[in-house]
Amino acid sequence: MGILEDVESLNCMKFDFRNHSVPVMARIVLLAALSAPQLGLAQAAPVDEEAAAALKTMGDYIAGLRSLTFSADTEAEIVLDNDQKLLMSGQVYYQATRPGHVAIELMTDVVRRELYYDGATVTYVAPDDGYYATVEETGDIATMLKTLAGAHALAFPLADIFAWGTNDTPLDVIREGFFVGFANIDGVATDHWAFRSADQDWEVWIQADGNPVPLQVSVVDKDVLARPRFTARLKWDVESVPGPEVFTYSPAEGMSAVPLITYEDADKEARQ
Repeated sequence: MGILEDVESLNCMKFDFRNHSVPVMARIVLLAALSAPQLGLAQAAPVDEEAAAALKTMGDYIAGLRSLTFSADTEAEIVLDNDQKLLMSGQVYYQATRPGHVAIELMTDVVRRELYYDGATVTYVAPDDGYYATVEETGDIATMLKTLAGAHALAFPLADIFAWGTNDTPLDVIREGFFVGFANIDGVATDHWAFRSADQDWEVWIQADGNPVPLQVSVVDKDVLARPRFTARLKWDVESVPGPEVFTYSPAEGMSAVPLITYEDADKEARQ
């Protein structure tokens, strides 16, 4: 018996500009058009130097954090096979210490999952279902999460934050980028930037003063006619240092250990 991941619940919320690691099996949809008329003058522009510099500054800052804690409220539109659109809300909570320790808690309208990584072992938990699975993994946080996504179809929203400021930063896929304007996110002043790649339109709201962290991100999947959208609003704590106990899992009474199946096995089981 293995844990069959709710791929439709998780992949739709993956903050992945390259979209390489897992096929998109669930789609998020654009609900409303932007109302600011001046945007039409800038949408066809190439990547603005200031836009590229803003992403680099954000990435360098995030990569330089030895410890980081952030949470996010997420919303994703799921497009069913019959083209009906469903809104899925969720929350995700990260605690991390570089290079190789992270704990993730994910709750959506349809699934609850946890992940613990101590630099040598990954434990993936389905607490409401009474199961957990453990596999040996090494490497930094970004490498581990990419491996899980590719080998086991386990994708977490905003996981790509750990790739920013590294050699895997997806700057080379950006075709257009420009400054939208100033915006207030939960009472904090931000700079709103918009970008385009071949298969995604995406936006990021970066804190204007102080730490240049993303306070909101929005991604539109252009591979689907419905133009689905995922949005996350983030809160950051860059001062706290999680203790080592945060990154290990002790199963509660009644929890059962199961194998963590591979993506290929899950795909075969789904086809049967």
